[in-house]
Formats: sequence, structure tokens, C-alpha cells
Amino acid sequence: MLADLQVHTPADFHQKYGDVGGPTPNQTFADRLVKAHADAGVTVIAVTDHNTLAWYPELAAAGRRHGVVVFPGIEFNVNKCHLMAIWECNEDGYRRGLQFLDVLFPPDGPPALSARREPSPTSTGSPLELVKLAATKYGALVLAPHSTAKGIGLFARSVCNISSQVAQSGFVVGFDVWGDEGAEVLRNPRYEFGDDVPAWFVSGDVRDFETVGKRAVYLKLGTPPTLEGLRQAFLMPEQRIRFPEHLRTKFGRVPGLRFIDDTEPTWPRMTRLTVEGGFHDRLAVELGPGLNAIIGGKGTGKSTAIEIMRHVCAGAAPKTSDNHKNRIANFSANATARLDIVTGDRLIYEIVRSGDDTPPQLLRNGADTGIDVNRRFGISVYGQRELALLPDDQDGLREFLAISADPELKGAQTRESASLRELEKLGAELGALESALAKSVDNEEKLKDVRDQLETASQRGAAQQVEASRELTAVQEEVSATVTWLSEIEPLAGRVETAAEAPDIRAHDSVPPALTAATAQVRSAILAAATMISDAARIAQNAVGPAVAEHNALVQERRHQINAALADAGLRDPDELARLQRTAAQLERAVAKVPDQRQRLEELRTTYIAQLESLRDIRGTISQLLQAAATTVSSTVGGRVRVTVRPLADRDDLLELLVTLVVGKYINRDQLVKLADAGPAQVASAIRGDEDQLVKLGVSKSTAGKLRELSPVGVRDIEKCATPDFIVVEINLGEPEQPRWLDVRKVSPGQKATAMLSLALVTGNNPLIIDQPEDDLDNRYIYDQVVRQLAEVANRRQIIVATHNPNIPILGDAEMIMALDANIDQSTVVACGAIDEPRVADAARQILEGGDKAFQDRARRYRAAR
Repeated sequence: MLADLQVHTPADFHQKYGDVGGPTPNQTFADRLVKAHADAGVTVIAVTDHNTLAWYPELAAAGRRHGVVVFPGIEFNVNKCHLMAIWECNEDGYRRGLQFLDVLFPPDGPPALSARREPSPTSTGSPLELVKLAATKYGALVLAPHSTAKGIGLFARSVCNISSQVAQSGFVVGFDVWGDEGAEVLRNPRYEFGDDVPAWFVSGDVRDFETVGKRAVYLKLGTPPTLEGLRQAFLMPEQRIRFPEHLRTKFGRVPGLRFIDDTEPTWPRMTRLTVEGGFHDRLAVELGPGLNAIIGGKGTGKSTAIEIMRHVCAGAAPKTSDNHKNRIANFSANATARLDIVTGDRLIYEIVRSGDDTPPQLLRNGADTGIDVNRRFGISVYGQRELALLPDDQDGLREFLAISADPELKGAQTRESASLRELEKLGAELGALESALAKSVDNEEKLKDVRDQLETASQRGAAQQVEASRELTAVQEEVSATVTWLSEIEPLAGRVETAAEAPDIRAHDSVPPALTAATAQVRSAILAAATMISDAARIAQNAVGPAVAEHNALVQERRHQINAALADAGLRDPDELARLQRTAAQLERAVAKVPDQRQRLEELRTTYIAQLESLRDIRGTISQLLQAAATTVSSTVGGRVRVTVRPLADRDDLLELLVTLVVGKYINRDQLVKLADAGPAQVASAIRGDEDQLVKLGVSKSTAGKLRELSPVGVRDIEKCATPDFIVVEINLGEPEQPRWLDVRKVSPGQKATAMLSLALVTGNNPLIIDQPEDDLDNRYIYDQVVRQLAEVANRRQIIVATHNPNIPILGDAEMIMALDANIDQSTVVACGAIDEPRVADAARQILEGGDKAFQDRARRYRAAR
């Protein structure tokens, strides 16, 4: 939030606002001043007139109208040294301020303002005594305004002879850089602060409308802003104070200052999680863009919340079955979770997923986009103990390293997949051609045999017998059709007789006799025809039976003669000659294709080899990009952990492929291990060569013979098999000047977790979610290093941790802490918000073992040198 903690009113003797509503507190001026700040983007101000709080009530009311939080404060002068005290923005804070004013200017002492209305210096105590009194007894946040300004600033020459004591007392939390840009303290803070690191800020010292917002500073605060939030900002300036970019030219040389041009996070992040159903039913939490912590006792659902986020975002599957079972047990199929997200290009989406295996939906403005979630948003999730498993998971290490690789890596991986698909396609065609050509020799022999059978059958008159058989079959079919036709004649007579039933015509003088006579004549003729057809059918039926029997006997005799003649010609039946002729035609066509197939085979092999070389080049590029990423990650982590890459050295996939290809051949695995060491190209070449080449690669002559029996398809699978980079993570257990690097797979669980957590924090910019990162870690390491890394990384990446360790959320300055409790079947949120919120701080103290100590350490360590 943009804040100006030094704003004056018409009560200031040097004000240049003009006459707006009059010199005494009034709504007209208050509205104009507060609205001017709101229009300039300033949402937090402190009204700090000299020696008076008179305008605070009016400005606070105006702040509520215009969305600006107004804190009460005063600026006071102690022996020329200007200081400021700010109180909570409520009635109690206002009352405390008035009480402190009574200390500075007792009713029986000199007035706070002179006769000319100029502010009077207090005559009560020294600067050190008064800042201590304001901070401890009256609960004020004490700042040093324009601390280098000549004649009035804490660090100005001849102003405060105990300035170093004040600076290092801890009672003044912030120091305004405005004043003398060439002041020694700005170039060399140790001059006044010793080993402490100052929390610099800048204020506007506003006295006119034109300067509103010109010298404000960005503070990371909770919502709504509180005095404790301001205090936390000054306790942790590295994380919570940013100067506007336009002030860089003026103050860019001051050590420790950080500048920002755009307060909106530029990294992808989750903004809200809601759950309906399951153990976390009715959970709704706003997530901060930086560090978020989930705290609670055992069984309160911390790990379940982590696994729900993994599930909703379709993150990589858990590395342990326990983490998977946790989600299944506590986020059932009828439960639903929603995540509001912002992508790296600042597009807003919603991800919705139920507890079953149905894929998540990516919604935009409430409508399903149909886009796979991982195309728009990705997360890195490490459940309980999963970071410790990573060093033994080469696939996981490569994916881990790829997050920090050049964007070109994704393009190279896409090209690799496309190349593999093309090789698969070419391999299928090669396999079909090789199979066809392997059959060509058999086809030629079969063709000779079929032609010999056809020649023999021809010489023995088979063709004439086949023709006689076909003619005899045709006659049989004609006789059968005739018999069928005759059987249908007699029913025809019945249908004709039915047609003779003419319509009746009643007797009437209008009906001519000729019509009746004509009808009777036709009816008589039809009946006669029906009788004639019926008689003819009976005669035919009597004659057909003996005639058909005689025909069948003659057919059987002729068929026997034909079959005997075909048997003499070497055929079983007439159809066999046709089958032989068809077979001969097919074989002739197949044999005729062989020259073209051989030519196509050579073309395919040339194309396949070129594609294989392209695949190897792409894999070489991927290896180079991963090596570069390893170098980048190692340099980012520093001298404690390093990542190295053994290019294309992982032979596990090749070994498993060889084992699969030789199943049932009884080959010793140790020999295959030796063979795999040679790499895919050399192994495939040796198999295509001779046994001696394979023996030179470390296998026995017997094994070499078995390997040469592999199919061409199997050999091609070998030569395109991937041998990815082998990733080695090492930790330095020595000193920087005398390093002692050890592979993390060979060190203690705590050392292993130390290395992997350091890498996880600096790898990528997608949301990082870790369940209990303190597992296996030494508590001193968490205190000394982890929380520093968390606080630093949270400035550029969203981190969500579930933890029992108080140092992580408290010293790491978590933006959001969600404290959980639970009964048997339901988790509940005890408190949720920033650490500067009292309810959240109380929950942290109660839930986290050693929470009070972490709060005490927080105040101490962030004044210490970093």
C-alpha cells in the first residue's frame, strides 16, 4: 500500500493549502486533503502535526468516506531534533496520543504553540528518554522524520549528540531518508547504526495539495492496515518496504533500499481456495502472493489442504502412497474445491475439481474454456517427505531442473516428441515392408508349385471337366426352377376363380339387359379358364415326380463321371481349379511388387536414419539446456549446494528395454548392464553387425547369438531409446575455502533435506507448495537459513507451507497464516490473516511450540546485520 506517514494540516505554521474551510478542523478541508491522497493512490496516511492532534477526528472520518486509513500522530521537537510518534487508528490510539502530548507539554508548563502559533520544543527529557517513553508506555510507533535535514534531523550535524544511541536503541523503528542527500549516514549506515540495519522510509512532510503523493513509500500491510502492521513493516524492511521507482535517481545509492515500479505481483499465483464437502467442508481462504503458512496440530488437515491444491491443479502425482491416501480419505468424490488463480500474464481463471478422477475444469468468467489446466497454470508440490525422495528420482530431478531452464527447452521437448512420433510412423512402414519382403521368397516357391498344379490339371483335361460340371449345375438349377414354377400353378387357378366374383347389380329399370348379359358372359369365361388351369396343373403334377427322379439319377451319374476325371487331374473338386488360378494371380502380383518394395525400403531406411540423427541432435540440445539450468541453479543457491549434469548418461530406460526384448532367452542381467553402458547407437549397430562386435561390448558369444535374433523392430526400439542426462545434487560439508562436496544420496536425511529445500526455493516462479519443510532439518538451519530464503523468495514467488515450526511463518514473515483445528470429522479455521493481526498472532503462539520465542527472535534478528 502506498503510505505517507507525515501529513500536515492547516494547524502547521508553514502550511500552503490556502483557506479551505477555515483554519480550525472542518469537514471541507478534511475531505479535500484525504481525497487528494486517494486520487494519488495513497491509501494510508498519518496526520502528524506539530504538537497537536486536533485535526485527527475530522481526517479519520474523511478517510472512512474516501477509503483511506488515517493514523493519529504528532511531530515533536526535542532540543531541535524532530521525531514522530504514531498511534493505532482508533479511539484508544487517539487517547494515548493525547496523553503523550500532556507529557510533552504539561498543563502547568510552557504551551505547545507560541503566540505566533509556531510549535514549541518540549522541555521534557532527552530524545532517547522520550522515544522510549512513547514506545513503551504509550504504545507509539516512533519514527525519525527527515532524519538528515540540516538543523532538525536526528543525524544532522549539531542536532543530537546521542544520535547513535537513539538509532541503536530499537525504540525508533524507521528513519526518513529525506533531507541531506550527501549525508554520511546514507552512504555508510554503520556510522550511526553499528551492526544494526536501518529501516529507511520516505515521507512527504505534506503541507500543500501539490506535493500530495510525491514522496510516499510502499509498505506491505495486512488488511485492514493496523499499527502493528506498520511496526512489522519497519521490522522487516527487506520484505515490506519499497521505494517508488521514480525516487531511484535520488536515493539509489543508499544501501539496502529496494525500489518498485508496479506493486501488482508479476508471478503466477493462487488467490483463493474454497472447499465444499469432505474434511475441509466450507473452507474459504484468501491466499497472499508471497509466503502463506498453514498451521495446526496433528490431524487438523494441514496435509489434506496441500493435497487438495495438488489435486485441483492436476499437479504431479504424490511420490508416496500416504499422501495420495490422505487426499482420497479426506476429500471424497462428492466434495468439490475451487481455486482462483492469476497466470504469469495476469489472466484470471478459476479451477474446479471434485474428489474423483474427473479432470479439473479451467473456467474464465464462469464458462468452461475446455483448455487443459496445465497449459495455463502449473505448481510445484512436495508433500510430506517428498523432497527427501527427490535425489533418488532421476525423472523428478530432470523435471525439477527443467523449471529453471531456458524457455527453449519446452520447444526442444516438443520437437523430441514430434520426432519420436515420426520415427514410430516410419518404423511401422519399415516393419510392414520388411515383413512383406521376408515373405517374398516363400511367395516365389508357392507360385512355382501352383503353376505346376495348374499345368498338370490342364494336361489331364481338367478344364473340360470343369466346364461340363458347370453346365450340369446350370441344368440342375433350371430344372429346380421349373418344378417350383409348376407347383405355383394350382394356387393360381384359385386366384382366377376368385376374380370371377363380379359386383351385384340390383334389378332396376335403369339397368340395360346388355350390361347384365356382358357381366355373366365374362364370369362364365373366367370360371372356365380357372377350371382349365386347375385341370392342367393336376396333369402336370402327376407327370413331374417321375420326370424329376429320372433327371436326378442322370445328374448323379454324370457328376460321378466328372469327379472321377477331376481326381485323375489332381483336383478335389471343380472349385479348386478356380482357387488355384486366383492364388497364382495373387502370388504373381505380390512377386511383381518386390523390386518397388526394395526401392521403397531403401528410401525409408535413409529417411529413418536422418530422422534418428535429428532426434539425437534434439536430445543433445535438451542436454545442453539442462546443463545451463544446472549452472544457473547452482550459482543461485550459492556455495552450499550445487547441481551437475552427466550428459546423456542415464541408462536405466535402455537397460529395461533390453531386459524386455530378451525375455525367455535366459540372458544374465549383468551382461545387459555392460551392454547398456555402450549406448543405444552402438548396441544397435553391433546387433546388425556380427557376434564379435557384441562380444567387444562385454557379452558372451552365446548372448551375442541370442541378441542377433532380435527382430528389426526391436533393434530400432533400441537405437531410438532415450538415455537422458543423469542429474547429481551435491552438498558442501566443508568450508567455502575448503569445500567438501558429497552426493546428497550419501549424506544424512537432514543434510539431504537441506540441499533439496534450498534448490526447491530457487527453482522456477510457479507456486511452490511444501508440506512440513522442516522435516529432517536441523532447527538451527531453519533459524539461520531457511526463513531467510523463504522471506527473500516470497518477494518473487508464491510459497505455501504446512508447518509445525514457528520460525517459518513468524520469522519468514508470512503474509497469510491459516490456523486449523479439528474434531473427528471436520476441520475448522481458528484464525486466518497476516501475522500482525492479534488473533492470528495469538493462534500462532498457542499452536506452534516455541511461538513466543519466535516472536521475540523476530524483533531482534531484523535489527541485526544481514
